[in-house]
Amino acid sequence: MDLGTMMLTRRGWLRHDQVRVGDETMGYSMQRGVSLWTRVTAVHHGAAELHRFGTSKWSAVAAPDHRWLVERTEALCAPPPAPGTIPYGKCQCGCGKTTTPAKNPVPEKGIERGMPNLYLHGHHARGRRRNPHAAHEYFVEQQALKRGQQIVLSRPAETVGELAITVKEAALLAWIAGDGWQQKPRPSRGRNPEKGYKSGSTPMTYLIAQTKEQNWAAIDLALDGHGRVTRTRERHVNGELRHDREWRLSAPYARDLTERAGSPKTDCVQQVLAMSTEQREAWLTAIIRAEGHISQKPNQASITQISQKAGPVAEAIVIAVYLSGRRPSVYVNTRTGGRHGPVPVWTVTLTSPCTGEPRATVTGKTCWTDESLGVQPTWSVTTDLGTWTARQGNSVFLTGCLADEKGRHRLGHRRPWGVSRSSP
Repeated sequence: MDLGTMMLTRRGWLRHDQVRVGDETMGYSMQRGVSLWTRVTAVHHGAAELHRFGTSKWSAVAAPDHRWLVERTEALCAPPPAPGTIPYGKCQCGCGKTTTPAKNPVPEKGIERGMPNLYLHGHHARGRRRNPHAAHEYFVEQQALKRGQQIVLSRPAETVGELAITVKEAALLAWIAGDGWQQKPRPSRGRNPEKGYKSGSTPMTYLIAQTKEQNWAAIDLALDGHGRVTRTRERHVNGELRHDREWRLSAPYARDLTERAGSPKTDCVQQVLAMSTEQREAWLTAIIRAEGHISQKPNQASITQISQKAGPVAEAIVIAVYLSGRRPSVYVNTRTGGRHGPVPVWTVTLTSPCTGEPRATVTGKTCWTDESLGVQPTWSVTTDLGTWTARQGNSVFLTGCLADEKGRHRLGHRRPWGVSRSSP
């Protein structure tokens, strides 16, 4: 990987010069079929020719011999007859599809305009699905990728919780991170000798506001009796009348929750990394309900997107989506206006954990690119599981460690470029 690639560890995102032997990163266990924390056993530096490869939706920079976890795909239907040899009507493979006249020619497939074809349906040209069997997962070098293989970019993580919180409190942290804010203490003169704080002062606590009435019950469930509704009012949002409800956590509980888990706004990255699988799923579900949007077009799968200003909460959302087994696709938009001027906003889309197949074109459009970037400094690591979690820009993905035939990890095509081991 290039030197700009970062690694996900229990300490957060680390650069190549910050990673140390003994750090733990998220790697994939092929035996268990889940991602687990795995120990870094060596850090390597060298130089190699780098390539940028991938599709229009995902790309990465790596050496040609860098290993990637792939899974084999299977065709949904049998190959269709040769173009021009089938009449209009039902497909003869038994899939129930019908042929249609081609509106656009596909010269590389021998299809002319108006010729009966099945390719426009996509079930023959692009009709491939992920095989769920673990036996179909294996490692392939980037230069050896071929059609029928999909790069695995994410797998669900199985973790043990390190925070002294419940599943409901994990969801509550997400509601505060998405739709809540902290009310800072406001001291006043004098001191109450019995209560021990200044008379008339307002203690620190958290408040949550929500206009989606379908989410009110979920917030009440997350509060679990440790807060109350302060007000419910009517207001117009984009010309639509909505009911706005606010909750206020009890001050003693807010202080106790902060001492056990940290701030929901600023410590959310470390919270997500320290949560158990159930806690993290509750956190992600709540943040989707608070800041997300689910859209669905007819005959298409639903699309889940989460919008959040750039910062710790957005970073935590990306990590939570990745650890859930989906690939977070991040689009950065600059929102103008407001008191603080232009603010970058991240739109995180929950997408498939695998890439498309390496192939040159589909219906005349280029869908897989591979360009050389020349020889550059590189780095990689050795882990117990042979995989680790990398980040290039806003793209987070699972990747493999480089290894030769004897299992020794290396960089480039030759070992004389050097390997450095960092001490713990």
